[in-house]
Amino acid sequence: MVVKQKGFTLVELLISITLLSLVMATGTFAYFQFASRWDKELGDFQQQARTAKVVAQLDQVLKGVIPYVVRDKTGEPTFFFVGSESRLLAVTNNGLVNGGPEIFRLVLQQNKNDFQLVYQAISLEQTILTSMEQSLDFSNSKVLLSNLQRADLSYFGWRDLTLKSSRTPGTAPNWFENYRSQERGLTPEYIKLNIDDFTLFSQLDRDPSRWKGHFIESGKF
Repeated sequence: MVVKQKGFTLVELLISITLLSLVMATGTFAYFQFASRWDKELGDFQQQARTAKVVAQLDQVLKGVIPYVVRDKTGEPTFFFVGSESRLLAVTNNGLVNGGPEIFRLVLQQNKNDFQLVYQAISLEQTILTSMEQSLDFSNSKVLLSNLQRADLSYFGWRDLTLKSSRTPGTAPNWFENYRSQERGLTPEYIKLNIDDFTLFSQLDRDPSRWKGHFIESGKF
């Protein structure tokens, strides 16, 4: 007896091809969705890792801030410290660029949709800083972070030297968005830096007046 071979009909073949195409299309879509999500999460992780590294570096810079004494425009001794929400100008012993004492300016630049963090510095080995009115050429400048959604600075300290010295009951240090030592007569006790999900608190010298006294006694003023 002859057995008749039975194959796929054209309709069955078309159905099989259609189902296979659907499976492949679904698999391709799922792969691209996974790859896109993976790239986004990897990008977020890398951004957070970069931010954490910069925050650790800036922690050392800010902890090294000193109440450096210079002359104001009248020739009187004052501290070289000017801080606002978006920038900070001061002297640190732990420079980010040179690794030693340097004058630095930290700038939070606001773009259309985000912020970037810029660090500028001059080594104190190359510049003699003597005056608040002195012109400074920040030859070393680098963008530490970009595409930031949040960035600001604030300062904790006394409103002025007179209030601190009086020790009037009910008075205490506060947070300020701006802190200019030339006007207040002292430097802040803490600096707070917010960068996206990171918040950095750095404690400064709690008795800056002794620096001024040292320079006055040494005859430099």
